[in-house]
Amino acid sequence: MSSRDDYGNTLLREELSYSTREMKNEFEGLRRNLNEEHTRVFEAVMRSVEDSKGGLFFVYGSGGTGKTYLWRTIITALRAQSKIVLAVASSGIASLLLPGELICKADLIIWDEAPMINKHALEALERTVTDIMTKDDTVSPKPIFGGKTLLLGGDFRQILPVIQKGSREMIVDSSISRSKLWKHFKIFKLSTNMRLMNADSDDAQQQEIADFGKWVLDVGDGKIPISETKDDSTWIQIPDDLLVKCDNGDYINTIVESTYPSLLERYVDYRSLEERCILAPTNESADQINEHMISLIPGEDHVFRSADSISPETSDFQSKEVFYTNEFLNSLTFSGFPNHEIYLKVGIPIMLLRNLKQSEGLCNGTRLIVTQIAGKVIQAEILTGKGRGKRVFIHRVVLEPSNTGLPIILRRRQFPIKVCFAMTINKSQCQSLPIVGIYLEKPVFSHGQLYVAVSRTTSRQGLKILIKRGEDDPEGYTQNIVYKEIFSNLS
Repeated sequence: MSSRDDYGNTLLREELSYSTREMKNEFEGLRRNLNEEHTRVFEAVMRSVEDSKGGLFFVYGSGGTGKTYLWRTIITALRAQSKIVLAVASSGIASLLLPGELICKADLIIWDEAPMINKHALEALERTVTDIMTKDDTVSPKPIFGGKTLLLGGDFRQILPVIQKGSREMIVDSSISRSKLWKHFKIFKLSTNMRLMNADSDDAQQQEIADFGKWVLDVGDGKIPISETKDDSTWIQIPDDLLVKCDNGDYINTIVESTYPSLLERYVDYRSLEERCILAPTNESADQINEHMISLIPGEDHVFRSADSISPETSDFQSKEVFYTNEFLNSLTFSGFPNHEIYLKVGIPIMLLRNLKQSEGLCNGTRLIVTQIAGKVIQAEILTGKGRGKRVFIHRVVLEPSNTGLPIILRRRQFPIKVCFAMTINKSQCQSLPIVGIYLEKPVFSHGQLYVAVSRTTSRQGLKILIKRGEDDPEGYTQNIVYKEIFSNLS
C-alpha cells in the first residue's frame, strides 16, 4: 500500500488511478497481436522489471514497425499489476529530472524519440536517477540508472540532436549512440512493416505499400541514386507521381491547393483538417503558408502580442536590459517557440508547443482546432491523442527558449501555440497523417529531414512534394542529407 503522502503527490496519484481490471483486459487484447520481434522485446523488458535488477534496452525501428503498439502492450501489462511506468517523448524528457519521488517508485521508464536527444541529456538523467536511488555514498560501484529498467526507442534515420552551428562531426558525436552508456544497452531491431498485416488489402495494395515503404527507407538510409548533373552528392530525384508542378510561379498557393483542396468548403470539417498538413524545412516557409491560409479563412481576425523581457537570471542583467529594446526582443523567433504576434480565427488548427497537462492530453505536439477566442483565453478542441474530442482552455504562460545563441535569456509571456496548417519538418516528428504536402522552397539542411517528411504519411497517394527550383537545379531533384556514419554501431 502507498502512504498518504504518496497519494498527495499529483503525479503518483495519476499513475495509481488506473483500473487494473481495465488494464488487464486491454493488455490481453494487445498481447495477441504482437509479432515475434515485439515478443522478444516484451519478454526481455518484463523479465528485467520482475527481477528488479535493472536493464537498458533500445528498440530501433522505423515508422510502421509497431513501436507505439509495443509500448502500449508493455505499459498495460505493468499497470495491470499496479506497477508504475513513466512514458515520455524526447520533448518531455526534462520532466523526468524533477519528480524524484515518482522516479523512486517507477518500475520502468520508457523514452521515445530518443535519437534526437543529446547524449548529455541521457547522461544527466542517468546521474539523477542513480543519485536518487543510491543515496548511500558508500555503495560502489553504483548500479547504472540506479538499477532501474530503461526502455528507449526511435529511428536513427530521423533528425539527430540539434547543435547550434554544429558541424557534421559534432552532431553525430552528440548522439546517444556515442554516449559512454551506449555499450550497456541491449539493442533490438524491428523490421516487420505492420501496415502490410492489414487483412483488408489485396495483393496489389500490399505490393504498393511494400514498395513505398522501401522507397522511404532508402531515402532514410541514403540509398537513393544521386544526380549525375550536380557536383554535390546529396541530390536525388523524386518520382514524378509524387511531384506537384507549379507553372504560374505562385508556389505557396499551389501547395495549399494540392494539400487542402476546396478549403473554403472543407475547413469547417475538423476531420478534414486533422488528416492533412504541409511540411517545410524552415519556420519562415511554414509561417508564410500559415499566414496565407489564415487570410483565406472567413471570420474575425484576432491578434495576440506577447510581453517580452530579459530574464533577471541573465548575466549583467541591468546593462543588457537597457541595451536590448522591446522591438528587438519582439522580433526574435525560434524553432518550437511562439512568435511575438499570433494571428487566430475560429476554426483554424493550432499546435501546442509545451506540455500543459499531460493527463488531459495537452502535450507538446498536440494539435487542436480553435473553437472560441476571448481576450485572455482560447477554447480549442483536441484533434489528436488520448484527449481527442475534448474541449479545453489554453492561457498564456511564461516561456524561455533554450540554446538561442544569444547573450541574454529571453522571457516571453504568450500562448504556447502555433498555427499548424503548415509546420516545420522537425516539429512533425511523431505525427502520422493520411495527407502530407512538402514545400521545399529551399532544400533540407540536416540529416534525416527529408526522410522524416516523406515518412509522415502511410501511403504513396497521400504524399505530394513541391520543389522550388533554383536556376541551376535539375527538374524534380532535391537534396537528401544522410550521415551514414550514425548507423555504424547499432548492432
